[in-house]
Amino acid sequence: MTAASSTFLGWLAEPGSPFREPVLVPYLDRAIVLVGPNGCGKTRLLRALVDRHTPRLFATLPRRLTPYLTMHRRHLEEHHGTAEAGDRELFERAEATRAQDDAEAWWCAHLNQPRLWWTVRLAADTAVVTAVAPEDPFTDLARLPVASRHAATVVEPWVTPDAVEPAALDAAAARGFREWAAIVLRDATLYTNPLVATRRDGEAMSLLVLATTYCDLLAQRASARLRSLAGFPLELRCRPAEDFAWRVRVDDEWIPLVHTSRAMSRWCTLAATETLRELHECATAVASDVIRTTDAQTLAGTIDPVFLPPGPPGPFATRSTWVAMDEPEVHLFASEARVLGDALADRGGVGRTLVATHSLELAARFAGTADFLVFDSPGHFTVHRPERGVATLLSRLVAHGPVILAGTRVLYVEGDWDVELVDRLHGPALSAANVLLGRMHGVKGAGVAASSVWQRMMATPFGMMFDGVRADEAERRWTALRTVLATQGRQAATHQSRTAIRRAARGRHEDVELIRLFHSVVEGGLEERLRLVMHGLSDIFQVVHPSVFGLAAASWSEAGYDGRVTFKDFCRRVASVDLGDGTQCRRILDAFDQAGRPVDAAAAAALAGAVESFLKD
Repeated sequence: MTAASSTFLGWLAEPGSPFREPVLVPYLDRAIVLVGPNGCGKTRLLRALVDRHTPRLFATLPRRLTPYLTMHRRHLEEHHGTAEAGDRELFERAEATRAQDDAEAWWCAHLNQPRLWWTVRLAADTAVVTAVAPEDPFTDLARLPVASRHAATVVEPWVTPDAVEPAALDAAAARGFREWAAIVLRDATLYTNPLVATRRDGEAMSLLVLATTYCDLLAQRASARLRSLAGFPLELRCRPAEDFAWRVRVDDEWIPLVHTSRAMSRWCTLAATETLRELHECATAVASDVIRTTDAQTLAGTIDPVFLPPGPPGPFATRSTWVAMDEPEVHLFASEARVLGDALADRGGVGRTLVATHSLELAARFAGTADFLVFDSPGHFTVHRPERGVATLLSRLVAHGPVILAGTRVLYVEGDWDVELVDRLHGPALSAANVLLGRMHGVKGAGVAASSVWQRMMATPFGMMFDGVRADEAERRWTALRTVLATQGRQAATHQSRTAIRRAARGRHEDVELIRLFHSVVEGGLEERLRLVMHGLSDIFQVVHPSVFGLAAASWSEAGYDGRVTFKDFCRRVASVDLGDGTQCRRILDAFDQAGRPVDAAAAAALAGAVESFLKD
């Protein structure tokens, strides 16, 4: 689906038991992850979404089908009914009809609806477009027959691991070569036997050399694709002289693909079928009649590079592919499942990916970027979207196991108001990066948070955000301590940090607690995971525009704040606002929201720079 994708709204699925009624599964240009216990219907729903006969819902009718709106409108005006005809006749009539720009508006007026959505339903050899109201997409307001060939163009082209059985891969390779050879050979007629063709003069010619070159390339790219897809370091071979038989190298022996484990055969078959499709699509995109390569060169195994895919293969043939995976983690070792999870999550960034899984570790790869359909009982699920925050999703799934947090990072901030303001300004970006905000309950809690059991158990980086500490100064101190750690050892580094704490005891409490944080991190062996996220502001409320405090100034600088006193003291003196009083802080936040969240440009830029640096790490 290409042209239709921008108006594609989702699927009107009828999965059957345990679902008691049809369900609308929305599509928002993101990956969709179905997760939950066995018996809830995840597989049934995924299969229904992939089924080409499941109705697709569109905000506006795809361009390829818009002539039918005009065609049926004319027939209705002339004959008081929609055009009923065979599939071929519908196709020919639509091809001869020019779509009118006001066609959808006419149907809205005709059906007395301010707005219409459209469904496309494809059957074996027929298809129908239905007009529906957005508030009730399951009730048809009008049914317009369309040609199945036209309707098929707006159904997603799905790739699934089990679409081709391993035992059928030999035949698929033979068929794939024959179709590819028919494209690249200019003057040949191919037959059922893929290794034989005839020239225009009727002379027979062997395609074995060309087939061998093709199959060598096919196996090489499939092997590389297999490594990027599931981390399998296997070497594949396809031999056209042996009826395109596939074999896998195990130690020094080549064994038939069908004799390998279920996991090996499953993923080898997917890698091979994706490569077959890649080679065919690449050749199809080239007009062979403008290529100067002769049949003699091609038959000798010299294939013009224009017919071949550029660069190394990725996990899937194209980014436009729609991928559906049902329990992809099954039969995979943990490291292989992680490679697959990373490949799927990377591709899920462009949407067009459906994954049904029991693996919370695999699901964790999608946290913050995908829509989650979380099943809690047979036939019932709740949709969790990234814009609603990743914390809600994680808190829902963590009850089933902490591994859902495997990819989650924590950004620790000083207190409740820091959480609220940072979330208001950067919540969507933090959720998309699978980052949770945590409270330190004051800078004195930094060392405790860093040395907590949670941080010791997790393998992900964590960030620490203080008020009143410049980023360059914090990095200078941290680099100095890490130098001691690297050159003199952990004992010397912890001894130095203890000494620094005693010396700084009468200084600013932020400076003291920063050293305590460093001490806890080094003592716990967490130095590779600490990220300093210092914005340099005196107080987080500095990002709020002075107008929210009742000041007429365009910025805090214009209001007279120069950093020589604390921001709290300045606000208490100039704006009569006590930021140490929770009630007054809540009043400022409410006014901030009501005013549309205006910010001080310089302070907001400092905060954004610190947050973005952490997210990119």
